[in-house]
Amino acid sequence: MIRLHAISTVEYGLFREFLEANEDLDNLCNERGWATATFLVPVVGGGNDFVAEYEYPDLATFQAESRA
Repeated sequence: MIRLHAISTVEYGLFREFLEANEDLDNLCNERGWATATFLVPVVGGGNDFVAEYEYPDLATFQAESRA
């Protein structure tokens, strides 16, 4: 299994818009049958951190979806 953690620091005051954009992207991935994200917001550390975690069954799937 391949796990990708996409970590972002969101500009203060724009968290809602950032989350909505990521939800739209996740919906598009779901429509295409690709891996979808689990969204995480750490409780320790910066107050504006955002993590999107993706799981892929293998490296070939990760590479194919990344290229597409």
